[in-house]
Amino acid sequence: DLHSTSRRQRQMCIRDSNYTGTVEVPWSITAKDMTNADATVAGGNVYTGENIEPEITIKDGSKKLVKGTDYDVAYSNNTNAGTANADITFKGNYSGSIQKTFEIARKNVSANIEFTKTFTYTGVAIEPTVVLKDGETVIPESEYNVSYESNTNAGTGKIIVTDNNGGNYEVNRIEETFTIEKAEGKATAPTAIENIVYNGNEQVLVNAGLSSTGEMLSLIHISEPTRPEPIS
Repeated sequence: DLHSTSRRQRQMCIRDSNYTGTVEVPWSITAKDMTNADATVAGGNVYTGENIEPEITIKDGSKKLVKGTDYDVAYSNNTNAGTANADITFKGNYSGSIQKTFEIARKNVSANIEFTKTFTYTGVAIEPTVVLKDGETVIPESEYNVSYESNTNAGTGKIIVTDNNGGNYEVNRIEETFTIEKAEGKATAPTAIENIVYNGNEQVLVNAGLSSTGEMLSLIHISEPTRPEPIS
């Protein structure tokens, strides 16, 4: 290998009818400057959660340069989706440095969804906690939006998951349902008020009952009092 401004010496023999001897003539070979080299970075890079280090092709004419021999590469910002850098430093028979950029695309994923599927009516909106996974990898909550429909009353509620712009994932839309079961009611029956004396006005006849799940309605049947038969 010839290195930048490396020096060599060569002995030259002088042969003449009048002279004899040798002389050393030094010379140097300078490494080729590759500052304007055309370097191609392989495309099709998609987020994996790991560092992305695509293959780089550099040529000197028709000669393909060898990584590690003719140049070294240092990558940066090369994990998340977005623009990454490749810093190329030449060595050996070549000198100079160049920087190339390349894109890392978001990963499109039809995620697996995990959530509790059955709840009991509470009178307030029920919003099941959702976990999305790409294989065994949990997808951060910042990567998607969750909304709910029909999620208060007993019946069938709906979960809707949509993509959140940006990030490392492109999450495909998900729609799932869950069940809200009726709550078991607890009630205390109304009781009659005893010893009511007629006063010509409307009076409360019973003590109201209590219900844990709603309003209790009382149906009261009033029968006419038994009157004594007249004596003839």
